[in-house]
Amino acid sequence: MVSNLLKNCKIKQIQNGSAAAQTTVTSSTFAMDGFNAVTIIASLGTVTDGSVLQLNVQEGAAANGSDAATISGAQTPSATAATSSNTLLVAEALRIVKEYVTVTLTRTTQNAGVNCIIAILHQAANIPVTLDASVLASVLESGN
Repeated sequence: MVSNLLKNCKIKQIQNGSAAAQTTVTSSTFAMDGFNAVTIIASLGTVTDGSVLQLNVQEGAAANGSDAATISGAQTPSATAATSSNTLLVAEALRIVKEYVTVTLTRTTQNAGVNCIIAILHQAANIPVTLDASVLASVLESGN
C-alpha cells in the first residue's frame, strides 16, 4: 500500500501572520472531524534574540475554544531564541480525545513575528480526505 500525505491528511492554515510582539498568538479553534492526531507547525518570522517561545496544543469540547486546555506533553519546551528568525516550532498530539483543538504560541521577553501556523490532521477515520478551504491548490505525482 502506498501512503501519501495529500490523500491521508488534512492540511489547514489555522493562523495568519502576526506582527513581531511579546504576546500570545491564539489560533482559530478547529474540529478534528474524524481525525485522531494533529501536527502543528508554527512558521516564525523575525525573532529578536532572547525571545522565549512555546507552542501549545489544546483540546476542548467547545467549538469556540473557551474550555481549551493544554494536552499533557503536547507543548514544545520553552525555547530561548538565538538567531531563530525564519525557523519552525513543531508539536504533535496523538489520540485527541475531545472534538476541538486550539493552538497557542507564547512569545515573551523579546519580540517574535509569526508567518503562519499550520495544522496537519492525520490518522483519518475515512480516506481519501478532501482539501481544506485554506489550501489554494495541491498536486499528487504518483510516479510511473
